[in-house]
Amino acid sequence: MKRVIIIADGMADIPMHRLGGLTPLEAAHTPYMDAMATTGRTGRVLTVPPERHPGSETAILSILGYPSGSLPQGRGPLEALGLGRRLRPSEYAMRFTPASPGAIDFPGLRRAFPEVEFLRIRDDAGVAIAPVPDTVLNGRHADVTFWSCGMAEDYTPLSRLHKSLGLHTGRTVIIGATPLLRGIASAVGADWLQPPGATGDLATDYRAKGHHACRALRDYDTVILHIEACDCASHLQDSRAKIKAIENIDLHIAGPLFDCARREEAVIAVLPDHLSLCSTGAHAQGKVPVAIHDPRVRGVHSACFSEREAAKGDIKEIIDLWKNE
Repeated sequence: MKRVIIIADGMADIPMHRLGGLTPLEAAHTPYMDAMATTGRTGRVLTVPPERHPGSETAILSILGYPSGSLPQGRGPLEALGLGRRLRPSEYAMRFTPASPGAIDFPGLRRAFPEVEFLRIRDDAGVAIAPVPDTVLNGRHADVTFWSCGMAEDYTPLSRLHKSLGLHTGRTVIIGATPLLRGIASAVGADWLQPPGATGDLATDYRAKGHHACRALRDYDTVILHIEACDCASHLQDSRAKIKAIENIDLHIAGPLFDCARREEAVIAVLPDHLSLCSTGAHAQGKVPVAIHDPRVRGVHSACFSEREAAKGDIKEIIDLWKNE
């Protein structure tokens, strides 16, 4: 049976005084995600082991079904892969960002560390590749912060992993806009699609993402669609921008895909990868809400899709996203 999973990066949050005690998801108008909840099953799932940092690299691979022992130590290698650079066994990759807001002086970094390869993600972010992590971390360059260091890891192809669990994934495409997601697609053996206008920030073309995901559902057994916008708004600590991003996801992505899934008699699910708090501008540990509409299954229906309402549902494990009955 065909399946589509919408991953709204960082959509989950906590109640906010400025929103009258609501979360941004509760404050947003989301009729389509609410319809998935009221006609399907809901619940809350833990996407990141308690001992791990709640990064997207860990959460998304966990959502895909990878066990805790195979989750990455850092996002650097996956982002390097997404930028077209496959690491050699002796190399480390790490993300870097400005120590203070502003653009990064890439030429200056290359002069300061001639033994390090610097890849640009955008003007204020990049990936550094070094023969040993101390080369960069002990360099203490005042203008940038290095983090999420790791070595290349091998991942069981997604279809093989799921087959070992008695599941059928079939041909899979991941749709997104960030190097991390592209690297994950390459690492797990999925096809990759970046629609025109998909930017990985608040200016992304939501409509294009929804349109291309609907088209992909005709040709693929599994469609995984990632949207970064909510997480961007949280990092900016802008709750209004986050509400608007959630409403755009609902209108231009969840709505069209819900209609396509029902026509195809496909399973459709929506969930964040992790909590991302407008109050702190940072990711947080905790369970995230999920809604799954499966035309063959009647579940514990919810009044709407939200963090608090999902707590009443019966979904407890990520594996429920992939079960065939």
